[in-house]
This record gives sequence, structure tokens and C-alpha cells, in this order.
Amino acid sequence: MEVHFNNKYQVVGGHISHYLLEKSRICTQSAEERNYHVFYLLCAGAPQDLRTTLKLTKPDDYLYLKNGCTQYFTSPASDKKINANSMSKQHQAKGGLRDPILDDVEDFERLNQALSRVGLSAEEKLAVYKVVGAVLHLGNVEFEEDSGARGGCGVAPRSEPALEAAASLLGIDPAALRLSLVSRLMQSSRGGAKGTAIMVPLKTYEANNARDALAKAVYSRLFDYIVHRINISIPFQASAYYIGVLDIAGFEYFQMNSFEQFCINYCNEKLQQFFNERILKNEQELYKREGLNVPEIRFVDNQDCIDLIESKNHGIFHLLDEESKLPKPEFGHFTHSVHKQLGVNNNRLQVPRSSRLKAHRTLRDDEGFLLRHFAGAVCYNTNQFIEKNNDALHASLEFLVQESSSQLVQQLFQNTDNNNAKGKLNFISVGAKFQAQLSQLMDKLKENGTNFVRCIKPNSRMVG
Repeated sequence: MEVHFNNKYQVVGGHISHYLLEKSRICTQSAEERNYHVFYLLCAGAPQDLRTTLKLTKPDDYLYLKNGCTQYFTSPASDKKINANSMSKQHQAKGGLRDPILDDVEDFERLNQALSRVGLSAEEKLAVYKVVGAVLHLGNVEFEEDSGARGGCGVAPRSEPALEAAASLLGIDPAALRLSLVSRLMQSSRGGAKGTAIMVPLKTYEANNARDALAKAVYSRLFDYIVHRINISIPFQASAYYIGVLDIAGFEYFQMNSFEQFCINYCNEKLQQFFNERILKNEQELYKREGLNVPEIRFVDNQDCIDLIESKNHGIFHLLDEESKLPKPEFGHFTHSVHKQLGVNNNRLQVPRSSRLKAHRTLRDDEGFLLRHFAGAVCYNTNQFIEKNNDALHASLEFLVQESSSQLVQQLFQNTDNNNAKGKLNFISVGAKFQAQLSQLMDKLKENGTNFVRCIKPNSRMVG
């Protein structure tokens, strides 16, 4: 976040940028984690008429919510305002989660007011809520194998209500959505200058991936849209100076670590290196030039760990992208390549069985790797690295949402190109996007004076 000032040091504007939205959270969470707050705000705090419009019930009823924590954040007072039909079994059994700031019932009204303050009309707010509701219904669309001669799969009959609800909220035709989820458009090189368009049936796992890709694309673009609306609502005059505040997740180490933790910890490696150079190395060189008798502070250079991750020709990101471009990418093959090409005589990279945690030692060599970061060793489970690293939608779904009757949905996808209409589905690397964003961030940090605030988590319960 940037706060801008004029020559008289008066505030004249601001700007918000965001990095690495954790899109995989939209579709999957660990047992003790929740999805993004807005889903629970709509289920618990939205007025009944809005929930009826969005066809929303309780977290247990949605695939994108029910495998994680389904309890609401409430206070004793707000807990009484929730209809029993909107409560999950977990919430009914254990009660609400308590937090001094969060309250899913009361926070919906705060969200609604905040959207009004940044300039959204009642119609625009409803369009936003419809897109959020559509994501939940999309997750409930399930598929089953087609026994016909063409193979492929079809939408399970029990999922038809979810498909129709998602299509209605997105402003698209249900039949067209059904077809685009179970097949993809290809354009052959024969049949004239433009070739011949054909629909190729998808297998069940491919349809599941297409559904999740659409859900993530819709939600992430909506997130970008909200940030954009906030930015244009902030008055701005000519800026002479600015103060930037970077709030980013710290080093993460869980029992189960996946692609999100890998990206976040890579970011922290880069920031630690910047800290070492800016605060430790450069400052100590200044002390020496000034003749100050200050004890030397020794630090470990983590450039080798950064190279291991980001090297253009043989880093972990490079190997992941190369695997993702194969006709049938497999996480086991990717993990094997990491160990074979990078793990030989390298103390930074080891197999999972070298971990001190028993849970990690149960992973086979082709299921993960242990990386020794500046802050400690982390064992990464590579099971979903390939899926989480791909940001692409196939052409059928792109064309469909671009033709939505919803002005908001059209706007979210207006800058999408359809180069993947020819041949197989494009691969768009999340890792490469994140590296590019991080490079821009580091350049900005190096161009400005920097101060560091280290936040310390006292304990897992966050209590004194």
C-alpha cells in the first residue's frame, strides 16, 4: 500500500497493489482452515432475500467449503442471529469461533457498507455477490464417466441444480456451460485458412480441473476488480513523496506444505537476502568506512537457496514449468527430476525421509522434497504442485464467460485473449507470474529507503 504526499507533506492519494492471491484455497483447504471470509459472510450474515437470490444455504452443502473448517466466527450475541438452517454440523456441535475482530454475521454489513463507500451501486454490489455465489455452486458440479462410443464424461444428474444455479448467477446459458465443462474447443489446421473447429470430450479428471480453473479465474478476477475499484475511489493529486507499506506472509512451515508455502517461503528468501544486504552488509561497510569500532555481525548468504528455486535453466520453478508443458504431466516425475537434477551432493535439498517429523518421513521420494531455507527445513508435498501452478482456462470457457449477460462478468474477462483455441490447452505458469511480480517488488524496494518491522507470533493460540 502506498500513501502519497505533496511538497508540503500533506496526504494527496494512495494506491494498493497485491501479490500472490492464494487461488488454490478457493477449491481446497486443510481440515482446520477456512476458505475466504466472504463465503461465510454471505452464508451467515447476508439478508434472507439475498441468500434466496444466490441460492445459498450452509457451508456443509458446498464442496469448496465442507472439507475445511465450517464454523462461523461469531460472538455470543451474533450467534443467536444465525438461522439453524445456515449452520454447519460442526458449528452446531462446537459453537462459533471467537476472534476479537472477526464476526461473520456483523461483518457482512460492514462489507456491504465498505463496497458502497468505494462507489459501488446497489446493482453493482448484487453483481459482485452473484459472482461469489456462483463460485460455490460451480464447486458442486460433479462429473461421471460417459459409457458412449466417444468416451469422455458428463455432468452427473444430481449436479444439475448446481450447474443451473452457477450459470444463472454468471449470466450464461446452462447448456453452454455444461458443454464447455465436459469438452474443449480445438481448431484443426485443415479445412481452410481458419481450420475446422471441433469439440474434444474431456475425461472426468480433466472436467474437474476445468471446473476448478473457472472458479479460480472468476474469483481472482473479481478480487482484482475490487482492488481496482478501491484504487479509483481514492482521490489523487500530484505526488512528490510516498510511503509504502508491504504486508506479506512470513515464513510458513506446516505439517502439510504445498505450492503456496513454496512460493511464500521463496518470497521470504528474497526478502531475507535484501535485508542481509541492505541492513547487515551495507551498514557494516559504512561503519568500517567511518572508522567505527562495531563488532562484526555474521550472516549466512542464502543465494544458493534462491538459485535452487529460481534458476532459469534448472531451478525448481523451471523443472515444474517443463513438467507442466508435457502432454501428461505427473507430479511424481517432476519430483524425481528435482531430486535427480538438483539433489545430488546438495545439502539444501533432500528427500522427505530425512525430515525430523514422522508425518514427512511417510512420503515417498517421488512425493516431495525437503528444502533447507534460511529459517529452517521445510518438507513440501508435491502432489498438487502441477495443478496449482497452472492458471489457464480452455477456450470454450473463455468464450462463454466473455459472452455473459452480466456486465460485471464481461468486464472481468474483457482482457482475455483466446490464443488457446488452436490445439491443446495453454499452460500459464503461476510460478512465473509470481517471480515477475516479486522481481518488480524487489526493484521498488531497492529504489527506496527501507525499514523493517518484524512481527512475532507468540504462540499458536495468539494469547498472552
